[in-house]
Amino acid sequence: MQNQCERLGTLLNVSFASYNTGPVEINKINKNIDMLRVCVDIERLHAMQNWLTSNYNLEDELSELRKVRKSHSGKWLLDSEIFQNWLAGTDKVVVLKGPPGCGKTILSSVLAS
Repeated sequence: MQNQCERLGTLLNVSFASYNTGPVEINKINKNIDMLRVCVDIERLHAMQNWLTSNYNLEDELSELRKVRKSHSGKWLLDSEIFQNWLAGTDKVVVLKGPPGCGKTILSSVLAS
């Protein structure tokens, strides 16, 4: 599949590089673009499948997170009414929302401990 995607990419580059792009060539370019989109979608699906079926070890990840977090990390969350309601079963979900790097994973490791 990867070789086919590379060939389509090369064909697309050649098509764009030529100055004589008539209706027939444009149709070929459009077909190549559609095929490249399919290739990209398939590659994304393969990457997701590989990630989902990898030998990811949650215990190892949690162990590493425990090493890097500060001793009182997440105490505010554990003491919060939102978390206590979730713990008591009053609320079904707690959502940790924030931009990349703000500490959601660290907070999750606190909750998992």
